[in-house]
Amino acid sequence: VYDLAALMLAQVYSQNERMAVNTLSSFAPLSDARYLNRQPNRINIVSAPRTASFSQLVGNLPEGVTLEELAILNQVQPNQTIQAGTRIKLVR
Repeated sequence: VYDLAALMLAQVYSQNERMAVNTLSSFAPLSDARYLNRQPNRINIVSAPRTASFSQLVGNLPEGVTLEELAILNQVQPNQTIQAGTRIKLVR
């Protein structure tokens, strides 16, 4: 639940009141199933099954997650070699 408010200087209120009211009243309850049925990505911490580059270990990434972002999360470079047994974070 959100409570929206428009803040402005008293001197400009009469000039901007209609814009603020229109903007605040344009929000409506979300009803699109594409957005209501979304599940968040989860971070799994796993041990690398073999020695390989980070990009080889990652596999398929979920929509909206890039290799570069995942590398930053793990504090490695995408082409950096990860030793077998090293714990890494994967997004699923």
